[in-house]
Amino acid sequence: MLRDNWRPASISAWRAAFAGWTHLVTTSFRNFLLRVRAIRCAGSPDPQHDFYRLQSERWLESLLLKDITRLDPALSTAHVYQQVPAFKGTDRGVIDLLAVTAMDGWPS
Repeated sequence: MLRDNWRPASISAWRAAFAGWTHLVTTSFRNFLLRVRAIRCAGSPDPQHDFYRLQSERWLESLLLKDITRLDPALSTAHVYQQVPAFKGTDRGVIDLLAVTAMDGWPS
């Protein structure tokens, strides 16, 4: 429970405090993202870094999902599906990415 004397003197005091905190968080987060982006790329300067190695399969999946034609130009960008259930007999699995080839006359 908050005490009544905890309230700031005015809305402007809240805005000033929030603006300072937001700037600090935004700057720190931006710097973090820049570090991750510099390491998590093809031709990384440090492929042993955790930023590069963590969730590598998911990272590759996200890149292919953005543009499946990088894998095969014949694949349709309009028909790419994630996490598709797959069954064979009594076995069950999940296909990470399922895509179809573009055919003449079909939208791609």
